[in-house]
Amino acid sequence: MAISVLAAVGAVVLAAAAARAALFLYDYFLAPPASWTPYAGTWAVVTGASAGIGAAFARRLAARGLHVVLLARREDKLAAVAADVRAAGVDARVIPFDFASSDAGAWAELTATLTALSPTVLVNNVGVNVGEPTDFLDTPAETVTRMLDVNVRSMVAVTRALLPAMVAARRGVVYCLSSGGGATVPACMLAAYGGTKAYADAFAVGLAGEVAPAGVAVHSLVPFMVESAMSKVRARGNVMVCTADAFAEGALRRAGGREVRLNPYWVHALMGAALGAAPLGVQIRYITNLHAGIRKRALKKRAAAAAK
Repeated sequence: MAISVLAAVGAVVLAAAAARAALFLYDYFLAPPASWTPYAGTWAVVTGASAGIGAAFARRLAARGLHVVLLARREDKLAAVAADVRAAGVDARVIPFDFASSDAGAWAELTATLTALSPTVLVNNVGVNVGEPTDFLDTPAETVTRMLDVNVRSMVAVTRALLPAMVAARRGVVYCLSSGGGATVPACMLAAYGGTKAYADAFAVGLAGEVAPAGVAVHSLVPFMVESAMSKVRARGNVMVCTADAFAEGALRRAGGREVRLNPYWVHALMGAALGAAPLGVQIRYITNLHAGIRKRALKKRAAAAAK
């Protein structure tokens, strides 16, 4: 009897594993890409659009026929991305905006400008982090406040401003850039940053259920290392690092699909599953040691550069 029960349990476990594997293969390699034809000619808003993931989203959306509003601090960098967007045959609007320090008047002006365009797509990408992993108690209070303002409050404010029009039109796509560190596994030595990304994930997942009946899709994006100026990593020769273009393309190809929490890069999905399967205490120790090593190397490199 006991052997029969164990065999039945084993069969169920194997069947579940096979089903997950089949879904993984379908989602990443076999599923047809999402159609963006209904959105062609409408406006998309991309925050943090001057480089990296934001710029990649802007270019990929433009290639799908959407006009793009580009938001970030550096007007010169935004202008370069805008030129790429316009080269795709669509319009681009550059709005220099500091999400950390703009006052109520600037926010009101931004909201009025954006809502007048009735955007159908929002990419909440803007974010800041510390230069290298740092203990929370060693992180300046003003740095933590800036993270909260940029990573959390700006995301909520822009989403709140643009979502009503999407719901009224019964179409829209919202992306919230979370992170594997914070949403999937612990972000030790990046506690404040990981906390903001956990918020982004919870916000997106909760919001998805609210607006799905109105035809609006919300996705939490939970990558690990993506090539960007903030991450300071390069994808060349490192399968664990995703390029910004590949990341944006993967997210857009799967818009409106069954996954609310979405990892556009298949390697990162496997990493998240493997790390998430370990006991939390093991995850904490592993991430702490990993980040401590990264910090040590970063400080050593900085000291060597200062000595020259």
